[in-house]
Amino acid sequence: MITTQAAQDFLGANFAEWILDLNITITQMSANGATLEIPIHPHIERVGGIVSGQALSSLADTAMVFACISGPKSRSLLCTLRCHETPLDVHSSYCHALTP
Repeated sequence: MITTQAAQDFLGANFAEWILDLNITITQMSANGATLEIPIHPHIERVGGIVSGQALSSLADTAMVFACISGPKSRSLLCTLRCHETPLDVHSSYCHALTP
C-alpha cells in the first residue's frame, strides 16, 4: 500500500498546476480508499461562499486516482464516491473514494 506521504509526493510531482492550486492534502490512504481535503478560500467560491462544482469535481477526480492505487492490487472496477462539505466546517471540504 502507498503511504500518505508517498501519495502526497506523487500528487505534487504528477498533477497539473491548476489541480495543485487547490492545495489538496491527502489525509488518509488505506487498503480500500483515500481521503483528500481542500481548504475553502475565495479563489474557489461562487457567489454566497458556495464551493464551486468544478473545484469539488476536480477533488473527486483526484481522489479516484488515489483510491485506485491505494490497495495491494491495481483497481479497474467502479467505486462509490462521496463528497462532503460540512456547514459547520467552513474551512475545508473532503472527498473519500472507496474501492470495491
